[in-house]
Amino acid sequence: MDGPPAALITAGRRGDSPHFIPVLDAVRVPRTGPGRLRSRPDRVLADKAYSSRANRAYLRRRKIALTIPVKVDQQANRRSLGSSGGRPPAFDPEVYRQRHGRARGHGLCSGPLPRGSAAPPPVSSSRRREQRGLNRHLLPEAERRERHAARCARTRP
Repeated sequence: MDGPPAALITAGRRGDSPHFIPVLDAVRVPRTGPGRLRSRPDRVLADKAYSSRANRAYLRRRKIALTIPVKVDQQANRRSLGSSGGRPPAFDPEVYRQRHGRARGHGLCSGPLPRGSAAPPPVSSSRRREQRGLNRHLLPEAERRERHAARCARTRP
């Protein structure tokens, strides 16, 4: 499969976790044999940003296996609650190692985003960048998305 199984473009500096469920709902996985695409993947590999109780409950409800490490503060909170803190979620470090290769293979572009597209440039170079028309952070959101999509289309083979 080339490209990501699903993508959702949001405004900059937004958290990833609130968009976990909409992205997962958009995922379609090919079957081994003939038939329509499945809407339930075998397993979800994610990083600590997606380690919320709501995300884990959603995956359990849909009977999707998950491999997500637990944040340190969540571990500490569960320990402080003692026996009423519940059992820690299962985590398989061997399966988690696969996440790096898959995450790099499903990038939206073949390389990182250009420097300065995610954050405003330093004040000292702002005037110079404006004269060259490079202040992407001042563009409307729709135009930024359009330019990013065009850039990704050019870099893909």
